[in-house]
Order: sequence, then structure tokens, then C-alpha cells
Amino acid sequence: MNLSGSAVRSVMSTKNLLRENVIAVYDDINLPLGTIRVRDSGSSGGQKGCENILSHLGKDAKFVRIRLGIAPYNEKNPNNDANQKNNLNMAAYVLKNFGVNETDLVKSTIDRAVLCIETIIKEGTSSAMNRFNKNQSDYDKQLSMEKKIAKERDKRERALEWQKKKEEEEKKKKELEESSKETTEEILASSPPKEEAIKKESKQEE
Repeated sequence: MNLSGSAVRSVMSTKNLLRENVIAVYDDINLPLGTIRVRDSGSSGGQKGCENILSHLGKDAKFVRIRLGIAPYNEKNPNNDANQKNNLNMAAYVLKNFGVNETDLVKSTIDRAVLCIETIIKEGTSSAMNRFNKNQSDYDKQLSMEKKIAKERDKRERALEWQKKKEEEEKKKKELEESSKETTEEILASSPPKEEAIKKESKQEE
């Protein structure tokens, strides 16, 4: 993993890719578990794999980096850097398995990272930054708010559809009444007045 640059360079040459088409996803001990950070330039931040990629593509190479936090997560204070790395043997920590109580958070972070990549491809890096540059708790709050907004929007759309349907029904009803009225008037206009009909009957009887 620390020698990723040669593999990235090889794929770029084979697929004729530009540097800005590269999306590198890697772990970051400087971010708490469950946090994602997206950027399209900058230094490696001490991450060996990214550092090696930069050595092959150029130190100022502009490509998308998705950093996935792996530092110990403090639920009460998820953004506190002081509790992330204290008393850690870095080499041993990054190689060990995640704890049982971290499994769900790891899975949800991976799912978010996949969505993040799809967003970068479809909507661009800026959109992905705005949506995913946060920890899991903040993301869940945002997702909850987006669902609430979508629910309200759906509710309004259903109300508008109902209103439109009622207006169309009223319009059809009015048109039918107008048509019925016109038909009645035509029938009356084509029939002789009642008095004339009586006179004709009287003459016929005589």
C-alpha cells in the first residue's frame, strides 16, 4: 500500500488517464473513524500511500483524494484530535482489525465512500465535498433532514396533483352541464310552442 504510486501510474498509462481522472481512497489516522474528507489537491498529510502516488505523478499533481478516518472514535466528542492518537502505536494500530463495536460504523463509512465516488463522477468534486466532508453523526443528521425535506416535497406534490385532479373534474363537470344545457335548448328550439301544438290538435279534431 505504501508503494501505490507505481500501480497508479501503470493504470494511467494503460487506460490513457489524466491525473485529474484519478480518485485515490485511503485511510487517515488523523481523522476519527467514521469521518470522510474529500479534496482535489494538497500534500499527502504524512500518508505513505498518497505520498508515493505524489512521487510518481508530481508533488503538485491534482487528483481527487478521499480520506477515510480510522483513529479511535470518541462518541461524545468525535472531532477532538487530542483523543485520536494519544498513546497509540501507529504501525500496530493501522494493521490491526477493527473492534466488534466499530464494525457497523466501518460498514456505513464504506457505503458512504462508495456514494461519494459516484457523486464525484456524476456531479463533481465540489458537490461531494459539501455532502460527504463530515463524520457519520453529522452525515446521519443531514440524511435525516434530506429525507424530511423530501417527504415534505412529496407531500406538497401529492397535494398539488390532488388539486389539479379536482380542478379537471370540476372543469369536465361544467363542460358536461354546458353541453347538456345546449342540447336542451336545441330540442326546445326545434319543437313548436305548446300553444301552437294545442291549436293544431283542436283543428284536427274539428
